[in-house]
Amino acid sequence: MSRTETASTDENLTEKRKSSDKSLTLLWFIFVVSLIVAASLVVDVSAQFWLAGCLIAFLVITRNRSEHGMLRVVYLGVIGFLSIRYIAWRTFDTLSWANPFDFIPMILLYLAELYAVVLGLLGMFVCIEPIRRPIVPINADPEKLPTVDIFITTYNEPYEMLEVTLMAAKQIRYPSHLYHVYLLDDGGTQDKLDSADSEIAITARIRSMSLKKLCGRLGVTYLSRIDNQDHKAGNINAALSRTQGDLVVILDSDHVPAADFLEKTVGHFERDPKLFLVQTPHFFINPDPVEKNLEIFTRMPSENEVFYRLMQKGLDYWNGSLFAGSAAVLRRSCLEEIGGFATSSVTEDAETALELHSRGYNSLYISHPLISGLAPESFSAFITQRLRWGTGMVQIMLLKNPIFRPGLTISQRLCYLSNCLYWFFPFARVVFFIAPLMFLLFGLQIYNASTIEVIAYTLPHYWASLHLSSFLYKKVRWPFISLLYETLQAIFSLQGLIKTIANPRAPKFVVTPKGEHLDEDFISPLATPFYYFFVIQIVALAFGIYRFAAFPDERVLVMLVGFWHVINVLLMLASFGVLAELRQRRAMPRVMAGDMATLVVHKTRIPCSIRNISTGGAAVFTTNLVNNMLTKGTNGMLLVNNKALNSVSKIVFEVKTVNTSRDGRQLGIEFVSTNPQQRAEIVSLVHGDSDRWVNYWEHRPGTVGKLKGMALLVYWGVKHSRLHISHLLKKLSLFFFRPSLSKRDKLERKFNEI
Repeated sequence: MSRTETASTDENLTEKRKSSDKSLTLLWFIFVVSLIVAASLVVDVSAQFWLAGCLIAFLVITRNRSEHGMLRVVYLGVIGFLSIRYIAWRTFDTLSWANPFDFIPMILLYLAELYAVVLGLLGMFVCIEPIRRPIVPINADPEKLPTVDIFITTYNEPYEMLEVTLMAAKQIRYPSHLYHVYLLDDGGTQDKLDSADSEIAITARIRSMSLKKLCGRLGVTYLSRIDNQDHKAGNINAALSRTQGDLVVILDSDHVPAADFLEKTVGHFERDPKLFLVQTPHFFINPDPVEKNLEIFTRMPSENEVFYRLMQKGLDYWNGSLFAGSAAVLRRSCLEEIGGFATSSVTEDAETALELHSRGYNSLYISHPLISGLAPESFSAFITQRLRWGTGMVQIMLLKNPIFRPGLTISQRLCYLSNCLYWFFPFARVVFFIAPLMFLLFGLQIYNASTIEVIAYTLPHYWASLHLSSFLYKKVRWPFISLLYETLQAIFSLQGLIKTIANPRAPKFVVTPKGEHLDEDFISPLATPFYYFFVIQIVALAFGIYRFAAFPDERVLVMLVGFWHVINVLLMLASFGVLAELRQRRAMPRVMAGDMATLVVHKTRIPCSIRNISTGGAAVFTTNLVNNMLTKGTNGMLLVNNKALNSVSKIVFEVKTVNTSRDGRQLGIEFVSTNPQQRAEIVSLVHGDSDRWVNYWEHRPGTVGKLKGMALLVYWGVKHSRLHISHLLKKLSLFFFRPSLSKRDKLERKFNEI
């Protein structure tokens, strides 16, 4: 088939896809309207008991048979029915005016619940049929391949981090004359070099000179610009005007590409001339602050896996894959058509995708990790990152409202609405924290319903909500974990949300700190608001016990509200565990490995396996207990198959630690990089094989039930809040003797500046 015929076929497939999309959206619309009509029917409480009971029984019986097809749609429809029926009952039967003190919190709680139900329905729509794209091989004829520009953006990241990413980018498997690597340095702009502040100017000049030297050694083109206008988007747009590749790869400075990055992405552009984006997952090799401080990184799926292992595949089904700012390939001609990356919001990635989707271009998502990145190391950095994401998506909602955006399909509007609406969660999360306090502390009647009605309508809805979460996210998220993440963000994000709503153009782009070294354990400088909340919660708990004893008629209601309140207390305890920052023991995070290798010491070959590895060293295990040459300080060579280079790597090492057991010896070895070539080989060994990240995902611990999820939340909360209290007491005892500038002070000052 000729190239022209292929393009024609792809256009026909695109038209068929659009026609199918319209049909599916229409069917979904009819289905939802039918659910709403049925859920609004008025029945007495006894009939509601029978109805809810039968539907819950159906969900329990059919759960394991509802992964795909029409039964999946019916299954999700039943969950949606229970939630819509609940919100209909709340709307028509539970809202009443008594006095402003009851009515205002009553309406706020109702709006928070309505928001949660709408978000749940949108989530069901997005994830109705997640798809997994097959890998399309690139053209075997190099003359027919597109040219590629790889942009690695940087602002203030460490030299060592950039060196690793640049080395990996230069080892990507693709004809060398068809791709070029560019370092886009926004930390060495002309404005910074000429700054009147001598410290800024000297820092920028040293940085610029060292990075130019690094780029020259690696064969990378160094680019900078006059100023930092429009931040990351402006940085990329400036580079677009000075380059000419057919495709553009965007990588953050800490996103190290695998050797097969282009092999697994470029082929899709050859098949679809209207494709503007191929997005790949963000895969993180280090724990985020929640995972690190609670010590749960290897025990459960990471928080971001919900988005990258499920949501993006669901969005892809509706041609709504979201550009995530990095680890993506874009068509230059599409970017040039809209004048480059969008600059109206601080999330230039999602805004750019919205603009191109509205022009009829297509996107797709490959659920195969092709980069290895770094999550924020400290809680302050984590909040900085999430504030930018949240304010950016709220900006898009307000400034580029996808609901009324011309050119989008109905399904794309719903996908973008789901993406944007999620970031309003701080409002709902704070209301859900405050609502039980209003009853326990003040006896406000913010939920106008009898106990029997609560059991008939409320409990089935909340059971269905938990069931929905475990059904959709069972392989990628444990119960209650999302509540913990939202709790940690809500207090700070709510302020940003309110400010953005008041002035959508006010937020400024803030770079997420990366490569931080935490030298000691300490309490996060952002912990103070949580202390106030916790004290109020404990007081409310005491009032709840009093109310239970003093008002016998309210005991059932007090028990239900009290259970809700206890969950909030447990979330706060777990939050204290996260806010007790643990020191970062390694500058370079190690990743799990299972490679067989050979140690060569004094010409003796010793078989071993690599248990974990980083660019700085590895933990290797050998069953050899006889050989006494493996002692601390011993030098040798590690021979291991390097899948990225399709060769055997020979890496010089020094033994740093030796632990002997009955089964063998585990050695901690440090790589001795004698030259840049060997260092580049180490980078390819650690980061070049994307199958390593796929295996890591596939061997993540499986799902747990709701009760076990809650039990683990209790365990983490108690265990790590004790550590927090210990740090707090130590801090108080050293109040008059604290160092002049501790790590805590540095982080606090940095966050205040932001």
